[in-house]
Parts: sequence; C-alpha cells; structure tokens
Amino acid sequence: MRPARVHLRVPRARKRRVARRGPAVRSLSVDQLETYISALFTVFIIVIFIRILLSFLPVAPRSRWTRAIFDFVHQSTEWFLGFFRRIIPPLGMFDLSPIVALLVLYILRNLVLALLDSF
Repeated sequence: MRPARVHLRVPRARKRRVARRGPAVRSLSVDQLETYISALFTVFIIVIFIRILLSFLPVAPRSRWTRAIFDFVHQSTEWFLGFFRRIIPPLGMFDLSPIVALLVLYILRNLVLALLDSF
C-alpha cells in the first residue's frame, strides 16, 4: 500500500499594487527619465574620453576587432567634435575642440537635468 500524498499550500506573497494616478507615479517616471538621460550623457562623455586617448596612438589599429572599436568611437563622436573643430581652429598640434565639447556637454547635461527636475 502506498502512502497518501500530502499537498501543502504555501501562501504566496501578494504583490503591492501601485496606483496609476497621483504624484508618486509621475515623479517616479521623471526620476527614471532623469537617470536615463544622465546615463546617456555619461556614456557619451566616456566615449569622447576614449577618443582623446585613442588620438595618442601613432598608428590606427590593424586588427579587425580593434579597428572596429576605433571606427565606432571615431564615427560616434565626429559629428559632435566636428562642430567645434569648425569653430575653434587647432593651435599647432593641439586640438582644443574635445575640451570645449566636454565643457558644453557638462553644461548641457546640467541644464537638461535641472529642467527635468523642475517637473
């Protein structure tokens, strides 16, 4: 004779329901938007710093993967840095456009986040 099976029911934790309306939900979404925009600015600033560091390499990389990374960094920042290169000419062998671009990015990031914070 087989023993009878005993089924134990374990109570599940109830999910908290969040109200769809009200200021708490609205501020949560604005906070998420602020975090997302801040992360985008931070990633672009890091890519510009990588571009600055890659500019010190005497020769472009020949490996397939390093060349792909080099091209990605160059193409993703050239549209922004090219704007400042047209305005600020290079001083001898020094290119000051990345420095000015980083300053403008920091100022623009603070303005956008302050604008979103006012909501």
